[in-house]
Amino acid sequence: MNEVNHQRIKSNGIWIHVAEQGTGPLVILLHGFPENWYSWRHQINFLANHGYHVVAPDMRGYGDSDSPLTPSSYTTFHLAGDIIGLMDHFHQEKAYLVGIDWGAYAGWHVSLFRPDRVMGFVALSIPHRPRSSTIKDTELLRKSIGDGCHIIQFQEPGRAERAFARYDYLTVMKKFFTITEDDFVAPPDTEIIDYLRTPWSLPPWITEEDLQVFAEKFEESGFTGPLNYYRAMDLNWELLAPWQGSIIRVPTKFIAGDKDIGFESYRTKEYVLGEAFKSYVPDVEVVIIEDGHHFIQQEKPQQVNNEILSFLQKHSVGFYTVPPIPFQLFHFALMSRPFSSSKLPTKPSPSPASSSFAATTKTHRRKKKNEQKQSLRNPLQNLNAAIFKTTVEPSSSISIEAPRGCLKFFLSHSSAASSKMPARGPLSHSGTHKSAPLLPTSKPSKSKENQSNDKDIGFDGMGHKGICERRSF
Repeated sequence: MNEVNHQRIKSNGIWIHVAEQGTGPLVILLHGFPENWYSWRHQINFLANHGYHVVAPDMRGYGDSDSPLTPSSYTTFHLAGDIIGLMDHFHQEKAYLVGIDWGAYAGWHVSLFRPDRVMGFVALSIPHRPRSSTIKDTELLRKSIGDGCHIIQFQEPGRAERAFARYDYLTVMKKFFTITEDDFVAPPDTEIIDYLRTPWSLPPWITEEDLQVFAEKFEESGFTGPLNYYRAMDLNWELLAPWQGSIIRVPTKFIAGDKDIGFESYRTKEYVLGEAFKSYVPDVEVVIIEDGHHFIQQEKPQQVNNEILSFLQKHSVGFYTVPPIPFQLFHFALMSRPFSSSKLPTKPSPSPASSSFAATTKTHRRKKKNEQKQSLRNPLQNLNAAIFKTTVEPSSSISIEAPRGCLKFFLSHSSAASSKMPARGPLSHSGTHKSAPLLPTSKPSKSKENQSNDKDIGFDGMGHKGICERRSF
């Protein structure tokens, strides 16, 4: 298997760093706080070896991806736009999503906004929760938990950054990655980073070298970008009002550790294992991993890998990549392979004797050669003849079935449309061509009531003038 490839991709207006490996259906791995692409190190090679194209980005604000400064640049719509942009970059109409923590939050909302682009979604640690119609999430947490909640402390710009700066980056990583279920709410007047314990030794699932990878990237990029995810929560609450009570119908698997602080608190366990969760995500499979904590994909990689792979195989579909096709190639392909239909009228075939005689005459050969030259000079006429297999004069009353919008597409890409196009009628509502000429023989006269300003920059400079002088379908 090839090595992991790294590149920066322009998506949704920013540069996003991705690690990728393998070929096949696209699987996008979305990390959480405080991680980056490296948190999927156990999954990338595993899934690539099983026939998938695995892409693990640094989410916006993290690692080698761009980090906008304002919290308003970290809304759920920005996150969803980044992910859709990655699919578009790799020319994939659909992809599988796997996310943990904030990556799970992003995956839930891509599945909500664009189910047509998601083949399946595996969420780790964070379930989808319905939006409250009466109270914002931060207000609810402040009332129920108080200022000791890390989400509340992260709301004030600069507060958490100043608190984190009292420790080196490796120590900050140690504190967060070894959180247990009983110490994630700080006492009054205490910063959460000060309250978290620094372990004397690390758990067996992570090494100091692994933590150093995360620490070095945060030392380069800082913590403001990742903390802005929390600072955009109230804005997200406002923006998501139109999706109040919406149901996510994408095939989904939810995986959590039974000792995850998020699973044990906020009544998450009761919600996930009850009927409420499935009422909002009907097609969901719930898997609880014994003795698992929050960073489950790093702590229990083999179990998580098997759960992800079984889900992908269960919901596998035929896939294909759609590369960008240059217009000239598309145009040539259409002309080289004419459309055919038994319903289209055709001219009666000449007898064998007459055909043989005509082929032997110089006049016929010269005529055929001139027709070939003419078709090369006017590709639209050749295409039109290939589609309709007949010639229709302006005075004819024949109606011919045709692919809707086909000629309109070529009119917008050819300069020959206004002068050499055979006369055709405009499309009717039934999908047939009427007998009226397709294009006027001269420029339409301008009335005083409906007269465009030829001097207007937008009218002339943007090419609108030429368009308006043609007759539209």
